[in-house]
Amino acid sequence: FYNLEKGKSHCSTVKLTKALGMSDRSVHIQQDIQEFLSDFLERIQRNLKDEISYIFEGTTIHFLKSSRGTLLSSSTETFKQLMINVSDSVDTSLKSYFSPEKIENYNVGNETQTVTLESKISVLPRILQIVIKRYKRGLVTNSNIKDNSQVNFKEDLDLLPFVDRRNASSQNCTKYKLYAVIAHSGTLSSGHYTVFLKPEMKDVWFYFSDSL
Repeated sequence: FYNLEKGKSHCSTVKLTKALGMSDRSVHIQQDIQEFLSDFLERIQRNLKDEISYIFEGTTIHFLKSSRGTLLSSSTETFKQLMINVSDSVDTSLKSYFSPEKIENYNVGNETQTVTLESKISVLPRILQIVIKRYKRGLVTNSNIKDNSQVNFKEDLDLLPFVDRRNASSQNCTKYKLYAVIAHSGTLSSGHYTVFLKPEMKDVWFYFSDSL
């Protein structure tokens, strides 16, 4: 990381990958960025004595309510990434992700009802990772295709509307500032990843690509 910051030429990642137990062969295997990042963070966790999951890990709480508004059950789930669908903007996709879902013909006691499943964030991660799900089933080809639709986003994001109000006061901050974007160009089966990074939270963005 010192060479990355202070070096005058390209920076090799060999020392980092070897320290994490990644073989030369595994480094060159083409992977989805979401899977690679998850594996990368797990390897860092295993090699550090201090717990780092609190940095990237958050918790959602799910409420199941009857048609009369009675709470039937609740459960919690941890997450490291929020997987949102493609829409016109990240804000719109988040609203859709956390919007209540109607479930018909759900058994409640001796009767079936239309119940509501609602999700909220109960614990926010310090670093939020949002993944846009760009792969979907094609109606014509009946096979997976990539959706290249443009998704707009801002540098500032406030998750307060999606936080469980019972825990809202306990959250230190619900606002996030963008500092990294990973972009994919190509198709479902092949492509290239590039990164836009603002490491010092200043108004200077850096572009990373191994094809330059």
